[in-house]
Amino acid sequence: MSLQERAIAYLKDEMQDAERAEFERELLQSGTLRAELQKSRETLEILEAASDAAIVRLANSIVHQCLNDRGSDIHIVPDSRGIAVKYRIDSSLREAMRLPAAYHHPLIDRFKAMAECSQNERRLPQDGRVTVDHEGQLFDMRVTIMPTIYGERMTARLVDRKKLTFGLEHCELTAEQAATIHRLIAVPSGLLIVTGAGGSGKTTMLYSLLKAIWERSSGTANVITVEDPVEIAFDGWSQAAVDRKSGLTFPVLQRVALRNDPDVVMIGELRDLESAELAVETAVTGNAVLTQLHAPRAADVPQRLCDIGVVAFLIAQKLTGVIGMRLAPRVCPHCAEEYTPAPDALDRMGLTAADGPFHRGKGCAECLNRGWRGRVPLYEILEVTDALRASIADGAAADEVWRQAFGGGGSLLDDARAKIRSGSITPEDASEALFDYALPPP
Repeated sequence: MSLQERAIAYLKDEMQDAERAEFERELLQSGTLRAELQKSRETLEILEAASDAAIVRLANSIVHQCLNDRGSDIHIVPDSRGIAVKYRIDSSLREAMRLPAAYHHPLIDRFKAMAECSQNERRLPQDGRVTVDHEGQLFDMRVTIMPTIYGERMTARLVDRKKLTFGLEHCELTAEQAATIHRLIAVPSGLLIVTGAGGSGKTTMLYSLLKAIWERSSGTANVITVEDPVEIAFDGWSQAAVDRKSGLTFPVLQRVALRNDPDVVMIGELRDLESAELAVETAVTGNAVLTQLHAPRAADVPQRLCDIGVVAFLIAQKLTGVIGMRLAPRVCPHCAEEYTPAPDALDRMGLTAADGPFHRGKGCAECLNRGWRGRVPLYEILEVTDALRASIADGAAADEVWRQAFGGGGSLLDDARAKIRSGSITPEDASEALFDYALPPP
């Protein structure tokens, strides 16, 4: 904790008794600390004179400006120069403003108050949520507070309630991809896994798969979800939220779900051996299980499950399929123009100039002069065939699984190439989205 942070904590009576006694001993010996205390006292007086209303207006303006810019996340990040306020817009994080360090604690405290977090707790992470009204539209704001070496930082995710639409019809699947997914969800038991980078739409895909299964059963399927947190409430499903403080962990809720006669269980994420084994056990007992797991490629998932500790034979027996996902910035349709991509970007994507014409956005008012607006989903769908099942049971390496599944096409790379040719994304953006997607050696 910096001298300024200690002085402010002392003045705001946020220290434990032992800390306060130690601070006062140091105060008697250190002229620097006394000067910092006086400086901090003056800072607090200035802020108090400005009144809480000024901080409230600042916090509100940050939220509304982010929404006006079509942002999805607000980041308030302290550093040695003050605090940076950043917005994530279409997956790109940019700094919107920089504020003096004096605004740090009051601004964080304001967001804590909005999200019903403890303003006196500065050492532990906190989570909260609040509903905000922006021009008549309601948004869920999910706040996460994290201690850092420069003090607490905050991330707030903004979710438009009206845009919480999901379903396979909204996923921009090709006819072939949609047909494969419908075959996978028609299997009454087994493990269907969605994988991809953080923020690539995995949770939306899981909800879309559940909705398709629900509609397929005419609303009669017993659907139970275990999530952290529950992202979207859906009438007719039984949805449970993880609460570690109360002992409601993923494994605990998974066991309870299994005792409630489910037809379909959706597990928010497989994080360890216990939750992975329970997911497989649930599939073995005759249930359909949907979940997500972090892996660079769909073909890496069987090996990833083995690495966690799941037996290869059980993976081969119950894994029905894997949906790999990424998102790439969508070329703004209002200002799209032909251009010549950098040769190395074409090379990374396995393309040549003959695959053109290529398009990018030159920037306009519709896309805030960024050249892109929204994001394009990229997919690869691994359907576990009998041949693949045998290879997985024998412990085949991920590259061998990839060759069997995607050697003839259908990989994320193939989908990205198709969308580059259609003008939806640029080779540079596709290359960045697939930065960790490794092709097997020849």
